[in-house]
Amino acid sequence: LLQVSAQQSNCDHIGLLLARQVRLADMGLAGQVAMCGDTVGEGLRNFIKFFTLQNSAATVSLFTSGGFSRFVYSIVEPRMTDTGQLQLGAMTVMFNILQDLCGHAWLPVVVMFASRAPSNLRPCQKFFGVPMRLDSDESAVIFESHWLDRPLPLVAPLKRQQIEAERLPLARKVTE
Repeated sequence: LLQVSAQQSNCDHIGLLLARQVRLADMGLAGQVAMCGDTVGEGLRNFIKFFTLQNSAATVSLFTSGGFSRFVYSIVEPRMTDTGQLQLGAMTVMFNILQDLCGHAWLPVVVMFASRAPSNLRPCQKFFGVPMRLDSDESAVIFESHWLDRPLPLVAPLKRQQIEAERLPLARKVTE
């Protein structure tokens, strides 16, 4: 659908345009459990654990090494072809998720895309505001690891109980 939309609209950055308003709160249970973490790192790990409940065609991962972290999006559905718009949209959402967890002062070091560049890079450059690497081996947002230690705002106790009640039955399903 994204590929057809890009062709019909003659807009090869439509993935960015459609995803730029998607925030952590829009990510269902995965987003809710992320907000219940004590730190950004715990929130991201919670998000990653529950992401598969919403998306079986892709995975998200977090890797940390040498003072930097990579929040990686990988398409695992082998029949998907020409995933450029999906990669662009996914990286836009991942950027927003990290910004929601870290705050508006957060900026990554670089955003990488496992796809070719849109013909007009300006909308992407304007949105991300950091260097971008296209045609990379993976799609990832790379940022300084110290952000993982940042405390998250407390979630109201009643809201936390509601999220826990929803999370517990699904937690077994995620670990199976």
